Amino acid sequence: MRFDLFWVLMGRTAYVFAPLYLIPFAYGFAFGDPAAGSFLALAVLSAILGMVFGNMGRSHMRQLSVQEGMLFLLVVWFLLAVLGMLPFHLAGLHLSPIDTFFDSISSLTTTGMTALGGGLPPSLILWRALMSWFGGLLFIVILVTVLPVVGGCFGVDFAVQQERLFSPLWNRMTRPMREMTVLYIAITLVAVCIYLMAGDEIFPALILALFTVSSGAGPMTAGLPPTPGLIFGGGLVSLLSALPLLTIWQMLHRRSGTEIVRHMELRAFFAL
Repeated sequence: MRFDLFWVLMGRTAYVFAPLYLIPFAYGFAFGDPAAGSFLALAVLSAILGMVFGNMGRSHMRQLSVQEGMLFLLVVWFLLAVLGMLPFHLAGLHLSPIDTFFDSISSLTTTGMTALGGGLPPSLILWRALMSWFGGLLFIVILVTVLPVVGGCFGVDFAVQQERLFSPLWNRMTRPMREMTVLYIAITLVAVCIYLMAGDEIFPALILALFTVSSGAGPMTAGLPPTPGLIFGGGLVSLLSALPLLTIWQMLHRRSGTEIVRHMELRAFFAL
């Protein structure tokens, strides 16, 4: 059995990690963190890996099968965990692979537990927060793309004949990916602004926003005291992280502000 579209999905996932690596690289380069160079090398490696996987699935001529969807849901977490643990080892911290793999899985699944303790360089703290943030985004993306294929949920019909790589089915999968990502980023930026208004510094505000929006957990950087403003800001961002993004996305997709106001699920959420 061929798994062409499975490799396409794995390649796209690897591609996403390439620009994600560039964020801690840019921060480390700007502030002289010696671990910055490893992130640039991993960005190139991730892009090459995405090209290889995409090339393996370039000839797919059919719709996504249930087997491919289930295999992707299982394997993608191990691929991301390996990509996530590499920066810790390239930074020369002499950490156990078991600890870094555990930490990567914990961050990507927004569990929040860590085996690495404190004392990490700022770029690696940022990387842990980004993995947690990306894990929350990946769950949302899978919710609106791959899971409907595997479970038939949300009433999404994927019975479309494919003729080339950028087929109608693939376009229907990438559109919700793009739109949900934009919505997720917008909420993250709002969260950063809330923490800044609460008196936080820019770097801790970014770290806290990445962790809170993904419903994860991470270190409270810069040693700021838990002031009432910061606690209130954290509660407000936690409320944002609990927003039913799938429902909001569906309502925005219909371009009807009236439906958003009158939608029973959203009204119940804000009432609670």
